[in-house]
Amino acid sequence: MVSKTPNRELVPFFRRLGTDFDSFARRGTSLIWRPIDQFLFGFSFYPKEGDPRCRWVQPFGFPLYVPRDWVPLSYGERIPQDPLSGLKYLWVYVYDSHVEPELDAETIMRAIGMPMLDRFRSVEAFQLFLENYPGSKRDSYYYLDKAATDAYVGDFNQCLRSVSLLREHLEYWRQKLGDDLLRDYEYAQLDAAAKLEVIATNGDGKAMERQLHQWRQENLDRLKIRDIASTL
Repeated sequence: MVSKTPNRELVPFFRRLGTDFDSFARRGTSLIWRPIDQFLFGFSFYPKEGDPRCRWVQPFGFPLYVPRDWVPLSYGERIPQDPLSGLKYLWVYVYDSHVEPELDAETIMRAIGMPMLDRFRSVEAFQLFLENYPGSKRDSYYYLDKAATDAYVGDFNQCLRSVSLLREHLEYWRQKLGDDLLRDYEYAQLDAAAKLEVIATNGDGKAMERQLHQWRQENLDRLKIRDIASTL
């Protein structure tokens, strides 16, 4: 669930943001792009222990046309990061109004974070991002997201391949860890993948559209973000 109100400690910072952040809703410890379409994305701010002036800032996003029970900080990483010269830390200031530019949260978000969010502007952009996603970071969530994204753009053959890779990935880790059973969320992923597989095998575009739409609607209610979502 996404908080309906902004984090009290972040309110002063949220109020100081420039007009190019007006499209972001202030929700809990996050800025969320609105209106929400097929993705929930924005910036997340977590406290840095020991210094109330600082926050870890991370662009994040994930598709809503895939079943979700929680808000993962997926497909993003903490900023700032290289190639900012001489920067040794990944935290930024959100309270001081007069700090060095390389540690000012708004400056970092505008220069590094906003371009990172472009991967969530359209399903096609996200599909391209996933195709180039590092193999070392590919987990079961990735393969299900990839299968659903392939299905969304009508590439049913690639969807079926992604479903197969999901099964291979889960079986590999089950054997490697010596587990007799998968975890509950992994069974849920396989169940969703099986639904995609049946529809993709039948080549039924309308049925696939209905399934992906249904998952989006369920996520909007489950995460309590319907009030900032577009009507589709």
